[in-house]
Amino acid sequence: MTVAPLGDSPEQDFEVQSVQGFRFGANFPVISQTNILVNLGVNYWESHYQMDNANQHPLAAALENQALRTTGVTATIFKPLNEIKYILFQGSANLSGDYFLPDFQPLNLTRYSATFIYGWKKHDRLMYGFGLSRTYRIGEANYIPVLLYNYTFPSREWGIEAAFPARANLRRNFNSRSLAFFGYELEGQSYHIGSIEGIGGIADPELRRTELRIRATFERSLKDFIWLSAQVGLRYNWNFNLDDGDFFRGFGDDQYALENSLENALYFNVSINLVSP
Repeated sequence: MTVAPLGDSPEQDFEVQSVQGFRFGANFPVISQTNILVNLGVNYWESHYQMDNANQHPLAAALENQALRTTGVTATIFKPLNEIKYILFQGSANLSGDYFLPDFQPLNLTRYSATFIYGWKKHDRLMYGFGLSRTYRIGEANYIPVLLYNYTFPSREWGIEAAFPARANLRRNFNSRSLAFFGYELEGQSYHIGSIEGIGGIADPELRRTELRIRATFERSLKDFIWLSAQVGLRYNWNFNLDDGDFFRGFGDDQYALENSLENALYFNVSINLVSP
């Protein structure tokens, strides 16, 4: 990882020995009726960076000593308008930064995202829709068009699941207990790095992390609603720069307060999922 000069620390290269993390997520159906579906969810993510001589640079030290954490809530509403048309809304609120638990950041640092889609369900194998999203997946707040497309081929063995540009997967159904996915997901967030406030004249430091995960996933039911998921792929670094404040940047504006670079890396993830029948 190459880190730009900050305060009295010059530009430096750090060897990132490993990035380890833990993620927890849960979704709960609140309303489940034929005319409306409402789900609420909670999530917690954290990532720990281990690198050599991290104490020689404030940003590197913050990443290694305090980690990056996200705590959030989500709400999803699916509303059929008739037998074919529907609307879909998803909103989320997240606190992301280098804070320690159980002490959180001030609530005024909450980052909000939302997606609205108007779509059509032609039959049980085809659903698509178009919409708009306010998202932090590209690091900073931005507004992008969204295409939702879910299709299962007549054989029922293959399918496509996409919410473009955020993610897209080719699905392979082996049987009712085993399936695989091949595709990508764009993942990112804006993290408030409170431990370096004021250093180098940056009053409100926000780390813009964005990566493209190209991956293969295998999922299998172990017993009833208990599923095992194993994922392997490439983390392609898109953005790992520092801004002064949370604001709408827009595409093509690449003048960051602190520009860094992070090398691409292979990764793997194993998880246990509890899936309602």
